[in-house]
Amino acid sequence: MVSFTEKLQAFLALTRFGNSFLGMFSVILSGILSMEFFGNGTEYATAAVISIFLFMGSFSINDYFDHLVDIANNRKDRPIVTGAISRNVALQVAVGCMLLAFLISLKLGEFVSLFIGFNILLSIFYSSHMKKVLLLKNISMAYCFMATIIFGTIVVDTVVEPLVQFYILMAFLVGIVFEIMADISDMEGDMQHRVQTIAWRISPRSAAIISSVIFSVVFILDPLPYFVNLHPNLVHDKLFLLLILPVAVVYLLISRSLIRDHSKNNVLKLRSRTIALMQIGSLVYLIGFLI
Repeated sequence: MVSFTEKLQAFLALTRFGNSFLGMFSVILSGILSMEFFGNGTEYATAAVISIFLFMGSFSINDYFDHLVDIANNRKDRPIVTGAISRNVALQVAVGCMLLAFLISLKLGEFVSLFIGFNILLSIFYSSHMKKVLLLKNISMAYCFMATIIFGTIVVDTVVEPLVQFYILMAFLVGIVFEIMADISDMEGDMQHRVQTIAWRISPRSAAIISSVIFSVVFILDPLPYFVNLHPNLVHDKLFLLLILPVAVVYLLISRSLIRDHSKNNVLKLRSRTIALMQIGSLVYLIGFLI
């Protein structure tokens, strides 16, 4: 008999609860950078809950549709692959989480609920169809990285400030790279199930080179708010520059490692580091903005 602890672990793995929780941070950070968070705590607490449920539902529906590719890639970190959770349960979790996200979003008004509804439909269509289309899957995933930031700036109004626009661009670039790296690590399964990717249609090395070029752009852009007045709190802020430069350099180091070794194991490690680095970079922006 499966214990409660094992069921909980499977649920957390299916919904990627850790990543879902970190996604909430981007919503809050966006609200702070847009100068809308303070004074609107209740609205942003609601938005945080919505983002967690939306992420959990999106991860679950992705595993539901992607189970054959995950099996081919021997993804033991996926509970459907290991049999810890059935596809039917994964679908129920996905529907439940997405429905909760939409219903709660109604509290924030029509525009926000329409935005959440659009992202729910996009998540389903991405998992079921768009993942198999060359480049479209990469752009769609990059949009998902942007969506939490966009969400964080429209909780109260629809104005997107210059610094938040820049933050959205950075999230898009990292999101593109993150998905291209996934194409490299998942190439075996993608080939078996005819999922069109750069790694398969061209070569893993080409995918690694493209990722490296984008990482180089991120390296150049990361300290830009110090030099360009996107917001007075960051321009010529020496603390921000001191903290963001090491983050930018690590992007280059990840790029170098990816070019040298684009094996599945190394790419999976680099993807995890990329997500962690993006979160650290976001924290640096927050520190620079507030101090």
